Amino acid sequence: MTASRVWFAGGRQGHLPTVLALLHREYATPIVSLMAQTALTCVCIAIGTLESLVDAFSFIAWIIYVGVFISVYILRRKEPNLKRPFKVWVWLPAFMTIISIFLVIVPLIQQPLYFLIIVVYVPGVVVYFLLVRNQTYCTRLRQLNEAIADVSKHLFNAAEESCG
Repeated sequence: MTASRVWFAGGRQGHLPTVLALLHREYATPIVSLMAQTALTCVCIAIGTLESLVDAFSFIAWIIYVGVFISVYILRRKEPNLKRPFKVWVWLPAFMTIISIFLVIVPLIQQPLYFLIIVVYVPGVVVYFLLVRNQTYCTRLRQLNEAIADVSKHLFNAAEESCG
């Protein structure tokens, strides 16, 4: 349930298709995000096993953690006067970055099949920077997004966020 809320927030902020930001009219749950996540999970399990799905998720999570730990240093350098609720000791993100890189490299050495996960993951990052970060949505993609949202509103009894 919590992961669907991440998809919902991404759709609301424009980082994912806006159809994922639709809420069920009666229960105010992110119904489209729940259905999309359930469908994707079923496809992933059908292709492999639950164990392979957990392994792939863990591998990608450690790649993301590397970025998170490095971002601590980037934010300290770019925004030194930014108000922070708490400060992290300098050595902690450095230590965790090293551990995270280790936990990414070891599976790549032991099972080169993990390179396939990177091959699938990297284009998503590229698309994010091209379409979302730079806001260069093409007209056809925007129209497709709106058409899917309209159909989903009727299909799932969903509405925009202000349905409560």
